[in-house]
Amino acid sequence: MIRISFLNSKSFSKILAAMLLLAQLGLAEEKVDTVGPPPLPVKVVIVTMFEIGTDADDKPGELQIWLDNKEFPEVFPFQGYRDLYYDPKGNVLLMATGIGTARSAAATMAVGMDQRFDLSDAYWLVVGIAGIDPEDATVGSAVWAEY
Repeated sequence: MIRISFLNSKSFSKILAAMLLLAQLGLAEEKVDTVGPPPLPVKVVIVTMFEIGTDADDKPGELQIWLDNKEFPEVFPFQGYRDLYYDPKGNVLLMATGIGTARSAAATMAVGMDQRFDLSDAYWLVVGIAGIDPEDATVGSAVWAEY
């Protein structure tokens, strides 16, 4: 028996939106530089969701809190939501994805495909705020998602 599985329309629309966003950002046709420097090793990728205003010196969002409390001396231009920040001492990469499923998926995929970084042994730490039903948890509760 052959089993054929199709995506439901909601999943398909999210994937399509992510692909369109990638194409819009110009990442889908980006040329790979085979002569450039070797990729930087990354042990941990810290994924934040958003930032309020600029990345520094204003009301902090999720990204700025990391920038204020840990040194990230290298800044890499990124065609996603915000620039990427790198700590060469700890091999830590910091990124902000932007709010929304399509934007988050596209930015994360773009970092994963970025030839400047070696993510083959990286751990991914996704941090962010979220709302929760008060019947399930209190304000300030820590929650670990299954996937």
